[in-house]
Amino acid sequence: EIPVEKVRVIWGDTDVIPEGLGTDGSRSLTAGGSAALLAARRLKEELRKAAEQLLGGRAEYSGGVFRSGERSASLAEVVDAVYEGRAKASLEVYEVYKAYPTYPYGVHVAVVELDPETGVVKPVLHKAYDDVGVVVNPLLARGQVYGGIVQGYGTALYEEAIFDDEGNLATPNFAFYYVPTAMEAPKMESYFAEEPHKSEHPTGTKGIGEASTIAATPAIAMAVEDALRRIGVRARIRSLPIKPEYVYKLIRSN
Repeated sequence: EIPVEKVRVIWGDTDVIPEGLGTDGSRSLTAGGSAALLAARRLKEELRKAAEQLLGGRAEYSGGVFRSGERSASLAEVVDAVYEGRAKASLEVYEVYKAYPTYPYGVHVAVVELDPETGVVKPVLHKAYDDVGVVVNPLLARGQVYGGIVQGYGTALYEEAIFDDEGNLATPNFAFYYVPTAMEAPKMESYFAEEPHKSEHPTGTKGIGEASTIAATPAIAMAVEDALRRIGVRARIRSLPIKPEYVYKLIRSN
């Protein structure tokens, strides 16, 4: 109802926010969003008070406009009235929200190709079905899912910190510590529950940032196990990353 360009967010201003926990833990929308929503509701009530003074009766809000009988005033008109002293209300509100954990649910399906001659695992397709509560912005939510999936493939197939005999890190940069790029990423599909189980937070949301990373990694490992079974090798993946030489040894030992 309010254009995005009319909203200004102050990021990391320690004069305003002396201490913050950051965005880790998939907390951004659930914790910060809930605080913002509560603050917006309080501000709306303050503006309603001003609108009722301006319109001379009980005001209802809809579509960015306060209405009382046949009279109406837009949000901008109400704000102007407060600044000009024609109505009284607080245009500065403060809310704190202490969030508790939420638990998203989902199913991830990984499809890989396995070369039995080399042990190389090629990602082909990954489908994610997630229940993350209310999906506020589907585009950004899917971006979180896709990024998490690729990170899961990095954990499962590529990334490894290797140390030499003297304890020095032998994989100090991206030339040696390999992370997947768009070239290695599989085709990805993301779906959200049509009837989600909302959380009890004001936003009804759950964390999504790390959900797909957590789910993708074991899905890939199980896909490799299934590929091995199809060539007569019954083995369990016991360590990560699933390097070609590791898969090759599993095949040869069976």
